Amino acid sequence: MRNSIEVNLDIEKIIYVVFIIISVMGIIGTNYEEKFIETGDSSYHEKGCTIFKITIVIALIIYLYYLKRNYEIYNEASSKEKNLIRIRLFGSVFFVVGAICLVYFRFKDPGFVDSPEI
Repeated sequence: MRNSIEVNLDIEKIIYVVFIIISVMGIIGTNYEEKFIETGDSSYHEKGCTIFKITIVIALIIYLYYLKRNYEIYNEASSKEKNLIRIRLFGSVFFVVGAICLVYFRFKDPGFVDSPEI
């Protein structure tokens, strides 16, 4: 049976592949936004916004996974390790809060022309 460290490493590999995919999606979305700016055709803008919404939501899910994982590591750590691991945990919280803000902004203001910062 596999231990949790091996499972986490397998999940990390999957996350790296997902980040590559959403990076390519971001490039495609940016190309749609450029076509929208050049042509004024709103269908390009809608396609770009849809792609950006999907990438932000996927990134949020990944950041939530890291937050959960870091919280579990923090709970299992010794008192000596907790101070350093607390920094990782706070970093994860900041990533999640930032991603939630981006999701809110992207869904609240679909007219904004720009790529998301994930």
